[in-house]
Amino acid sequence: MKRLAQFWMVLGLFSGGVLHAEEKNILRPFSTDGCTNFPNGVPFFADKLWLRCCIVHDAAYWKGGTVAEREAADDGLYQCVKAASGSAWLANIMYLGVRGGGYPGLPTSSGWGKGWTMQRGYGPFTEEEKAQIAALEPVIPEDVSQM
Repeated sequence: MKRLAQFWMVLGLFSGGVLHAEEKNILRPFSTDGCTNFPNGVPFFADKLWLRCCIVHDAAYWKGGTVAEREAADDGLYQCVKAASGSAWLANIMYLGVRGGGYPGLPTSSGWGKGWTMQRGYGPFTEEEKAQIAALEPVIPEDVSQM
């Protein structure tokens, strides 16, 4: 019985990270595909009408953060698309899409905190994460028509 207890204690040390190096969560450079799975504007008329709204939203999702920050990002997308398109209906469709599809636990490439190499979920940034964000934070031009 004593050997069994020693075995479980040693196994606990190995699985507890004592002999495993802790992986570091690295923020990848920002990238965007515009309005993921949605038009960037009105096809054949103003095909990038609300593209900037989506890029700003993508930048927020890239770094992630708290639940409140996600809610603010999604509300910002709604407000921006509504102002750009003049359509609360369209803005609401996009809002519902990001609320449902942007949860950090879903296996998608566009979820909350998508820029990190490992899933970080919701929460405030550590000082190390803040430094990574500051080094890579994108500057989004007002005019994205050339993107």
